[in-house]
Amino acid sequence: MSSKVIRGSCVCEKIHYELTGPPITNIICHCDNCRKVTGSVFMANSMYTKENFKITTGEDILKTYDDKPPGSNNTVHRHFCSNCSSPVYTTSSGTPGSENMLTVTAGTMDLGNEAWKPSVEVFCIRRRAFLHPFDGTDKHEQMPQGLVSD
Repeated sequence: MSSKVIRGSCVCEKIHYELTGPPITNIICHCDNCRKVTGSVFMANSMYTKENFKITTGEDILKTYDDKPPGSNNTVHRHFCSNCSSPVYTTSSGTPGSENMLTVTAGTMDLGNEAWKPSVEVFCIRRRAFLHPFDGTDKHEQMPQGLVSD
């Protein structure tokens, strides 16, 4: 993805946002929690600093679900549209280095077919057996310690 402005929205298009600059990384997450949030076999996200993300319309209907995965010191704050329930972005607390970061769901970005490519896969230990690893990604059985604070 280039460093131009990327726009995105929820499915009902009541929430719109803008991203500036390139992502820190593009992540495929195979954890059970992300699968349940998406209703799919993995979640695709792009990690950005909070200063590179701006809600342009619909902030008043944005809702947050605070999710503390079992066995984790981290709380994931899942921000979604209260009208259509689209997950838009997540923030987290409890993990050093996470306070200035957020992840934006790749499916909400208004991009062409070739514009988004994963660079990292996490929780590969939970990857569904039928799903092959993505070519060219760094693969981790769990969430790597330095991913957030790098």
